[in-house]
Amino acid sequence: MFILVEVIKQWYQRRVRAPLSYITQLGDYLLLLPQQLEPYFTEENTALDAALNQVTFGEFPGMSNDMEGDAFVWLTCICQSTMFILVEVILRIPSLTEPGCKQLCADISYMSNVMGALEIPLSRDITDISRLLNLPYDRIDSAETEAVPKYLRGKIAAMRRPN
Repeated sequence: MFILVEVIKQWYQRRVRAPLSYITQLGDYLLLLPQQLEPYFTEENTALDAALNQVTFGEFPGMSNDMEGDAFVWLTCICQSTMFILVEVILRIPSLTEPGCKQLCADISYMSNVMGALEIPLSRDITDISRLLNLPYDRIDSAETEAVPKYLRGKIAAMRRPN
């Protein structure tokens, strides 16, 4: 939560809409994960295989039980969990000015590029939040956003509500 307060301060101080350091640091970490996980999957590892067989990956968003490659399964779990936490943090933002909205869009766009580089699909919530943030405020509850869950439309609308 302290990170969020610092990030919000930066949104008000910045004029450049480049991703903030919190998201680029997170992206750098995620991009390094494949090479960090590689040593665990280059040899026969029966303990790791047994542990991974105990997990029902279909219970995690964006995953299925027939995923191939232990390293990719781990990477997908970590990335999906990261996106889940990012959504939680975003939904805790009490209000968002227009410059803050643009900054958050830049941050989400950067995370989208990182996930694309890792070949991890974006979570539906991240996609929906990005879509809602890029729309003009008066179109958040329009016909074009009917597929977005109502709680998400309501939260983003409340966050972006003009004073």
